[in-house]
Amino acid sequence: ISLLCVTDDGASIEAGTIGMEGMAGIPVFLGVDSSPNRAVVQIEGEAMRMEAEAFREVAGRSGRFHDLLHLYTYALMTQMSLSVACNRFHSVEKRLARWLLMMHDRAQVDEFRFTQELISQMIGTHRPHVSTAVNSLQNAGLIHNGRGRIGILDRKGLVKIACECYLAAKRKFDGLFST
Repeated sequence: ISLLCVTDDGASIEAGTIGMEGMAGIPVFLGVDSSPNRAVVQIEGEAMRMEAEAFREVAGRSGRFHDLLHLYTYALMTQMSLSVACNRFHSVEKRLARWLLMMHDRAQVDEFRFTQELISQMIGTHRPHVSTAVNSLQNAGLIHNGRGRIGILDRKGLVKIACECYLAAKRKFDGLFST
Protein backbone atom coordinates (compact mmCIF):
# COMPACT_ATOMS: atom_id res chain seq x y z
CA ILE A 1 0.00 0.00 0.00
CA SER A 2 1.32 3.43 -0.88
CA LEU A 3 0.38 6.36 1.30
CA LEU A 4 0.05 9.27 -1.09
CA CYS A 5 0.14 12.97 -0.34
CA VAL A 6 -2.23 14.52 -2.88
CA THR A 7 -2.31 18.25 -3.67
CA ASP A 8 -5.41 20.28 -4.52
CA ASP A 9 -4.51 20.12 -8.21
CA GLY A 10 -4.33 16.31 -8.14
CA ALA A 11 -0.54 15.89 -8.12
CA SER A 12 0.66 13.18 -5.76
CA ILE A 13 3.82 11.74 -4.24
CA GLU A 14 4.33 8.69 -2.09
CA ALA A 15 4.85 9.60 1.56
CA GLY A 16 5.07 6.05 2.94
CA THR A 17 4.90 2.38 2.07
CA ILE A 18 3.03 -0.33 3.95
CA GLY A 19 3.60 -4.03 3.42
CA MET A 20 2.69 -7.35 4.97
CA GLU A 21 4.24 -6.31 8.26
CA GLY A 22 2.16 -3.19 8.65
CA MET A 23 -1.23 -1.62 8.47
CA ALA A 24 -3.09 1.29 7.03
CA GLY A 25 -5.12 3.18 9.59
CA ILE A 26 -2.53 4.56 11.98
CA PRO A 27 -4.68 7.72 12.28
CA VAL A 28 -7.43 5.54 13.81
CA PHE A 29 -4.94 4.25 16.37
CA LEU A 30 -4.02 7.85 17.13
CA GLY A 31 -7.68 8.74 17.68
CA VAL A 32 -8.24 10.62 14.43
CA ASP A 33 -11.15 9.89 12.10
CA SER A 34 -9.45 10.79 8.82
CA SER A 35 -6.03 10.72 7.20
CA PRO A 36 -4.22 13.41 5.23
CA ASN A 37 -3.01 10.65 2.90
CA ARG A 38 -4.71 8.48 0.31
CA ALA A 39 -3.96 4.76 0.66
CA VAL A 40 -3.53 3.01 -2.71
CA VAL A 41 -2.94 -0.72 -3.11
CA GLN A 42 0.02 -1.14 -5.47
CA ILE A 43 0.54 -4.90 -5.32
CA GLU A 44 -2.19 -7.50 -5.08
CA GLY A 45 -2.29 -9.77 -2.10
CA GLU A 46 -4.33 -10.68 0.92
CA ALA A 47 -5.30 -8.25 3.65
CA MET A 48 -7.51 -8.21 6.68
CA ARG A 49 -9.97 -5.49 7.50
CA MET A 50 -11.34 -4.41 10.84
CA GLU A 51 -14.00 -1.88 11.77
CA ALA A 52 -12.50 1.28 13.26
CA GLU A 53 -14.35 1.04 16.57
CA ALA A 54 -13.38 -2.58 17.13
CA PHE A 55 -9.77 -1.73 16.30
CA ARG A 56 -9.77 1.23 18.70
CA GLU A 57 -11.09 -1.01 21.46
CA VAL A 58 -8.40 -3.67 20.96
CA ALA A 59 -5.61 -1.16 20.35
CA GLY A 60 -6.54 0.82 23.45
CA ARG A 61 -5.82 -2.05 25.80
CA SER A 62 -2.42 -2.14 27.42
CA GLY A 63 -0.23 -4.97 26.25
CA ARG A 64 2.04 -6.19 23.49
CA PHE A 65 -0.31 -5.25 20.61
CA HIS A 66 -0.60 -1.68 21.89
CA ASP A 67 3.18 -1.48 22.26
CA LEU A 68 3.72 -2.85 18.73
CA LEU A 69 1.37 -0.22 17.32
CA HIS A 70 3.46 2.49 18.96
CA LEU A 71 6.65 1.02 17.50
CA TYR A 72 5.07 0.66 14.06
CA THR A 73 3.83 4.26 14.17
CA TYR A 74 7.36 5.42 14.98
CA ALA A 75 8.85 3.26 12.20
CA LEU A 76 6.32 4.62 9.67
CA MET A 77 7.03 8.21 10.75
CA THR A 78 10.76 7.57 10.34
CA GLN A 79 10.20 6.12 6.87
CA MET A 80 8.04 9.10 5.88
CA SER A 81 10.61 11.61 7.15
CA LEU A 82 13.41 9.91 5.24
CA SER A 83 11.22 9.81 2.11
CA VAL A 84 10.74 13.57 2.27
CA ALA A 85 14.49 14.18 2.61
CA CYS A 86 15.31 11.64 -0.08
CA ASN A 87 12.88 13.11 -2.60
CA ARG A 88 14.37 16.55 -2.02
CA PHE A 89 18.10 15.84 -1.86
CA HIS A 90 18.93 12.68 -3.82
CA SER A 91 19.25 11.83 -7.50
CA VAL A 92 16.44 10.08 -9.35
CA GLU A 93 18.58 6.95 -9.72
CA LYS A 94 19.19 6.73 -5.96
CA ARG A 95 15.50 7.42 -5.21
CA LEU A 96 14.40 4.76 -7.70
CA ALA A 97 16.76 2.20 -6.16
CA ARG A 98 15.48 3.09 -2.65
CA TRP A 99 11.86 2.85 -3.76
CA LEU A 100 12.33 -0.50 -5.50
CA LEU A 101 14.09 -1.90 -2.43
CA MET A 102 11.31 -0.67 -0.15
CA MET A 103 8.67 -2.22 -2.39
CA HIS A 104 10.70 -5.45 -2.42
CA ASP A 105 10.89 -5.44 1.38
CA ARG A 106 7.17 -4.76 1.78
CA ALA A 107 5.86 -7.16 -0.89
CA GLN A 108 8.60 -9.80 -0.83
CA VAL A 109 8.36 -10.40 -4.58
CA ASP A 110 11.06 -9.87 -7.21
CA GLU A 111 8.89 -8.50 -10.01
CA PHE A 112 6.42 -5.64 -10.02
CA ARG A 113 3.81 -4.41 -12.45
CA PHE A 114 4.76 -0.74 -12.39
CA THR A 115 4.79 1.68 -15.26
CA GLN A 116 7.40 4.38 -15.38
CA GLU A 117 4.59 6.92 -15.15
CA LEU A 118 3.45 5.43 -11.83
CA ILE A 119 7.03 5.39 -10.53
CA SER A 120 7.46 9.03 -11.50
CA GLN A 121 4.43 9.90 -9.37
CA MET A 122 5.68 7.83 -6.44
CA ILE A 123 9.19 9.32 -6.30
CA GLY A 124 8.23 12.85 -7.33
CA THR A 125 9.89 13.39 -10.67
CA HIS A 126 9.08 13.54 -14.37
CA ARG A 127 8.70 10.36 -16.37
CA PRO A 128 11.69 11.00 -18.70
CA HIS A 129 13.95 11.16 -15.62
CA VAL A 130 12.58 7.79 -14.45
CA SER A 131 13.22 6.34 -17.90
CA THR A 132 16.85 7.46 -17.74
CA ALA A 133 17.27 6.01 -14.22
CA VAL A 134 15.59 2.72 -15.18
CA ASN A 135 17.87 2.39 -18.21
CA SER A 136 20.92 3.06 -16.04
CA LEU A 137 19.92 0.42 -13.47
CA GLN A 138 19.08 -2.06 -16.23
CA ASN A 139 22.39 -1.43 -18.04
CA ALA A 140 24.18 -2.10 -14.73
CA GLY A 141 22.40 -5.48 -14.53
CA LEU A 142 20.50 -4.56 -11.36
CA ILE A 143 16.95 -4.69 -12.75
CA HIS A 144 15.04 -5.90 -15.76
CA ASN A 145 12.47 -3.60 -17.33
CA GLY A 146 9.87 -4.40 -19.93
CA ARG A 147 6.23 -3.67 -20.75
CA GLY A 148 5.09 -2.29 -17.42
CA ARG A 149 7.12 -4.76 -15.39
CA ILE A 150 10.27 -4.23 -13.38
CA GLY A 151 12.20 -7.13 -11.93
CA ILE A 152 14.96 -6.99 -9.35
CA LEU A 153 17.97 -8.98 -10.54
CA ASP A 154 20.68 -7.85 -8.09
CA ARG A 155 19.37 -6.67 -4.72
CA LYS A 156 22.86 -6.17 -3.23
CA GLY A 157 23.80 -4.00 -6.20
CA LEU A 158 20.64 -1.94 -5.76
CA VAL A 159 21.51 -1.41 -2.09
CA LYS A 160 24.90 -0.03 -3.16
CA ILE A 161 23.22 2.41 -5.58
CA ALA A 162 20.42 3.50 -3.21
CA CYS A 163 20.95 6.51 -1.00
CA GLU A 164 21.55 6.16 2.73
CA CYS A 165 17.83 6.77 3.37
CA TYR A 166 17.01 3.18 2.48
CA LEU A 167 19.43 1.56 4.92
CA ALA A 168 18.63 4.08 7.65
CA ALA A 169 14.90 3.28 7.45
CA LYS A 170 15.55 -0.47 7.16
CA ARG A 171 17.88 -0.53 10.17
CA LYS A 172 15.40 1.45 12.23
CA PHE A 173 12.51 -0.80 11.24
CA ASP A 174 14.43 -4.06 11.69
CA GLY A 175 15.84 -2.90 15.02
CA LEU A 176 12.42 -2.04 16.41
CA PHE A 177 10.82 -5.34 15.50
CA SER A 178 13.66 -7.79 15.98
CA THR A 179 12.81 -8.33 19.65
